[in-house]
Amino acid sequence: MVDPSDLPQPGQRIGRYRVEKLLGEGGMGAVFAATNDVTGRAVAIKWMLPAMARSAEAVARFLAEARATARIEHPNVIQVLDVGQDGPAPFLVMERLRGESLGERLERVGRLSVAETLEVMIPACRGIAEAHTEGIIHRDLKPDNIFLCQGKDGSKRAPKVLDFGISKLYEEGSANKLTQTGAIMGTPLYMSPEQISARLDPDPSFDIYAVGVVLYQCLAGYPPFDGDSLFALLQKIGTGDTRPLHVAAPDIPEEVSNVVMRAMHVDRQHRHPTVQALIADLESLQQRGFQNDPTAGTAPAPQTPPTRVGPPNTGPMVPRTQPSGPSSGPVHAPDTLRETGPTAGMAAQPKSGGSTPMWVFFLAIGLLLLFVAVMGGGIFWCASRGGGGGNNANSGNGPNVNVNPTPPTTPTAPTTPTAPNAVVNAPTIDLMGRGSCTPSFHGRTMVVTSQGTITVTTTQGFRISGNLTVGFPASAVQAGSIDLSSQGRIDAPDTIVHLMQDQTMWMNLASDTTGVLVNDAPDPISGRIVIRQFDANTGVSDLTFENVVLQNTQDDGLCTLNGTVRTVGTSTGF
Repeated sequence: MVDPSDLPQPGQRIGRYRVEKLLGEGGMGAVFAATNDVTGRAVAIKWMLPAMARSAEAVARFLAEARATARIEHPNVIQVLDVGQDGPAPFLVMERLRGESLGERLERVGRLSVAETLEVMIPACRGIAEAHTEGIIHRDLKPDNIFLCQGKDGSKRAPKVLDFGISKLYEEGSANKLTQTGAIMGTPLYMSPEQISARLDPDPSFDIYAVGVVLYQCLAGYPPFDGDSLFALLQKIGTGDTRPLHVAAPDIPEEVSNVVMRAMHVDRQHRHPTVQALIADLESLQQRGFQNDPTAGTAPAPQTPPTRVGPPNTGPMVPRTQPSGPSSGPVHAPDTLRETGPTAGMAAQPKSGGSTPMWVFFLAIGLLLLFVAVMGGGIFWCASRGGGGGNNANSGNGPNVNVNPTPPTTPTAPTTPTAPNAVVNAPTIDLMGRGSCTPSFHGRTMVVTSQGTITVTTTQGFRISGNLTVGFPASAVQAGSIDLSSQGRIDAPDTIVHLMQDQTMWMNLASDTTGVLVNDAPDPISGRIVIRQFDANTGVSDLTFENVVLQNTQDDGLCTLNGTVRTVGTSTGF
């Protein structure tokens, strides 16, 4: 929680705006209701904590939201009014909205009718389509980022899409280091398999898939996947096995179900080619006037893996159970003052009470790399199982489908069975942490590769006990070692050493990067890594950490690592 003394108080000014009240706060900053001193207009201000503003990358990402959103001129997209600097802290000024988020509406009523869902999602899709024409992919569409606006008299206004804080200007290609391939961005509950694995460049199909997931949740009232551990949960997401919408909610017409399931198809090639094409299908459904009773009961959410019983094309859904961690739920502002569009990693937290919180957005690239490891491994596991073939016990209700059926294969000669608990390509990690970190890599451990990096992740239930991502420039691999420093990270961005434990991240980059570069502050990053072997394509590595010091950008805590890391290829940890 942010120290209240670090925040602007009511009556104080942020630039030319007078603060009225705090709407919400998070690890990166806070959102305030404020008034323009000159025009008297009511606004919402997203303000970054000065401590976080010491990170040049965090400031750049914060300002990228303003640039991205300001490019989109559409009545269904939140309007950015101003950008400024309050001492070291940048701030973003947006229109202040009345109403509630779609996430809050679903939390309050459970599910929406077909007519209500289309009334919300068609305009929202029009705003997303406009963003795509500007070359901008949202990448984090979900119910909390669709706002159901009201007028002063409580009348309905057009919904607006919020939060372009992690959007991708995809026409800029790999030159955009803030959102390059390999850095996983977004909320996994609504992300397509290829977005979660971070192996493909972003394209509009990311957002189309997310819209499909939101449609399903609106109409069914719940997502269908459960898991007793993070690995189990991600396995189900990666396989693409789910019940069709009209089976999960029998009052939903099959024609509506078909449109939704196409949008969220596990294979991007089978989704709608553009958001405009999806809008056309949704408008057709609206014109046909489908009716249903949203108060009617739906089929219970499945509690066990579904049986794969056929080849119809349907897509994966999102998990019903959320792994533990910080919240990123919508702001619950008093009266009608609402936070509009929190940036990634800075989603405002309720001051008190409110609806059940959702996942936190992870601003730090290193923190987000966790999901590269987890979901990449889950998808790899599914691939190793032959694309999701086979039969599982099913105690759920209704038929289930396999979106990627495996064709019959010719029987082969039997091979020597593997020991029941054996793990292929199991890594050997003997890494000790001192200072503010105590990572543990004893447990289920997976190894995945992505964009020049190798990530090792160990979980204990839903807890991340250890997550290490490393990447080195070719020159360091050839030299056989590398000395770490913040300057070295800036000069060679491919030098990546990120450690995560639970929800805390340490990086090989000083939190006060600017101070280090101008010699106003000492560089806490130090140590040496001996590189005997490193191949990010195969997942093979042999590394020795010698007094490697990393820093936590949130509280400046230091972590010292010593020991060895040896991987012999990708492994799912099963």
